Amino acid sequence: MLVNKLEGSTTTKADNKRLRLETRMASRELRAREACDEREHALHAAMAAQDHERAMADERTRQLELEIKLEQTKMERIALERASSQKD
Repeated sequence: MLVNKLEGSTTTKADNKRLRLETRMASRELRAREACDEREHALHAAMAAQDHERAMADERTRQLELEIKLEQTKMERIALERASSQKD
């Protein structure tokens, strides 16, 4: 009976130690996964911000190109008006 009690106590201690180790490993794995998820989220947020900035820059470039085209058209119109008034 005493031997069974000692064996049971030893088994219980080993089980407790194993459970503590498993808990510690699971905790570390959870922290590692959370850190990885946070880095991945930050990466996606940074990529989205860059995509938005690029789209805004592209839009501004198109706007400036149109303004340049408008100014060129105005200059051509003025040149044609001058040429037309000199013929008269």
